[in-house]
Parts: sequence; C-alpha cells; structure tokens
Amino acid sequence: MENNVFFIIDDKKLYLEQVLVDYMDIPIFFLCKSESVYYIALCTDIEESAYVVVNANSLDIYNMIHGKESMRHSILKQKEYWEIISDDDVSKDIVRRHPMTELDSSCLPEENACFQILTDEMSSFVRKFDNYFLKSENFVPKKEKLDLREEMGDSIYEIEHCSLENFISRIVLYTKGVAEKRSKSKYILYDLDTKIKKESNKGFVYRISLEESTLREEDNIAA
Repeated sequence: MENNVFFIIDDKKLYLEQVLVDYMDIPIFFLCKSESVYYIALCTDIEESAYVVVNANSLDIYNMIHGKESMRHSILKQKEYWEIISDDDVSKDIVRRHPMTELDSSCLPEENACFQILTDEMSSFVRKFDNYFLKSENFVPKKEKLDLREEMGDSIYEIEHCSLENFISRIVLYTKGVAEKRSKSKYILYDLDTKIKKESNKGFVYRISLEESTLREEDNIAA
C-alpha cells in the first residue's frame, strides 16, 4: 500500500507514510507524504470512505507522535482541511477544500487523546522520523554564529547618547531581522551577550556580541 497513491490533492500525489491507528487493518489515523510535505489523515466514515486531511509541518508531526500535542489539536490548529470521499480509482476521488472553521469537530479524536508508541514497528518509525526532523532545514547547526560586525560594520558597536532600553530594543529587533534573512528556519532564537561600558562626557557606549545560537520554536522568541 505504501507504494500506491492514497490521495491526490491539488495535483499532488500523496503516499501512505505510516498508519498510526487502524481498525481491522483499515487505516483510521495516519500520515501521508508528498515529496517532503506531510499530511495528517483521519477516516471519519469507514462505510462512506470519507476522510479529513490536513497539511502539517514537521514540528506538528514531531509533537504529535511524541504525545506532546493531542491528535485533535494537531488537526484543528491548521488553517484549512480537505474533505475527501475516496473511490477505488484515486483519480475519481471527490476532494473539497474547506477553511478549518467549517470542520465538524465531533468527528475528531477526543480532546486530550494523545498518540502513544505501543509497538516496535511504531518505535522504529518514530526514530526514523526523528532523524529526518533533526537533520531537516528547520534547524541551523549550533556551531553557526551570527557576526554582527560583518552584517553592519563597526557602527553597531558604538551608539552614543542612547538610553539602554532603546538601544537593547533596537538591536534585538535588528538581530531578529538579520537572522530571518540569513536563515530559512522559523525556529531560531539568538542569545545576546550584552556588555556595557561607561565613558565620561559621552554618555554610554554599548558593545554587544553574539556568543551562540539555540534552537527554539518561533512562538517562544522573546524580545
């Protein structure tokens, strides 16, 4: 089955990647993949061969299969879903796109139902996915550092007659902008090591340097 096209959405062929929950060998809750893009699929009616399918990023999948996020929320957090009535001939499937607000949530898993790894086969899949996830473009190698001197020149190191609060807020915003421009990742937080030096009759001269970067979710980035 893994070598067969399971769905076709927007001319993209989705292949069965991994069954997470089944009933009498019928996939009920499972993952599909089209090239490097993952989809979460839920069978909502076995007799009608009805499915709800959502596109999910790698972080969503990682959190779901590790039980950090419920299966229900992994679907509801997406902006849209596809309603699919499957046919024996995949080219004849009925596929409709809807905003997530139109989904009848009663067809979804219970509120706090989280996925659990119960078999050796599933454990093997999770390890395989983890390897893919940690090597993907979601992350930048930890050894990479941002050189602000290279980006802005020496002027970034000496800003006179500026309040500490204003300077810190400006440099943090600039650093984030540079980080976003230089990396495709959405999960990067750069830690600033700030050094302050006082000079007489000239106010304050602030010197900052970037010591290291750490991996975080975008939502956790704080100014």
